[in-house]
Amino acid sequence: MGSIGFIGLGIMGKPMASNLLKAGKSLIVYDIAAAPMKELAALGAELAENPAGLVAPMVNVIPYLIYLQSSTIGLPRINKFP
Repeated sequence: MGSIGFIGLGIMGKPMASNLLKAGKSLIVYDIAAAPMKELAALGAELAENPAGLVAPMVNVIPYLIYLQSSTIGLPRINKFP
């Protein structure tokens, strides 16, 4: 399996992403806040510049978003799922 894209690094998303990194998974992460991205980069995550850049090459994406409208900004490939 290749890298996993993880969008949304808030109260629940950041610990989940951290656990995936600790389990040896390769992650590319994005959040609107820089601080959790920097914390996960220190653990080995690759940082995406924007959501669309994260989604484009991914097979597996975990969008952990609190607001539905967040999933429609720059994520055209995710929006095709039911």
